[in-house]
Amino acid sequence: MASRTLWVVLSSGFVALLVGFLWGALFAGVPYQDATPEQNASFSFHSNVAFGLMVLGVCLLVLGVSGFISRRLARRKAVNSRSR
Repeated sequence: MASRTLWVVLSSGFVALLVGFLWGALFAGVPYQDATPEQNASFSFHSNVAFGLMVLGVCLLVLGVSGFISRRLARRKAVNSRSR
């Protein structure tokens, strides 16, 4: 993977995670104590959207970090093999 692609994946993961947290805080919030079925449905929908965004963000962050680590290890291996 190119360096720019890894940065895009990493930053997209961070943005998705941040948007997920904000979505959960702004739209889902804290459920009402005696909520109507419509309010429960709305809370459930927004909670699921926020959770999905956060999972997507974490997956992209893990993919980006593992890409950087594997690229670094490949470079180190290439430098070590040239010096012998």
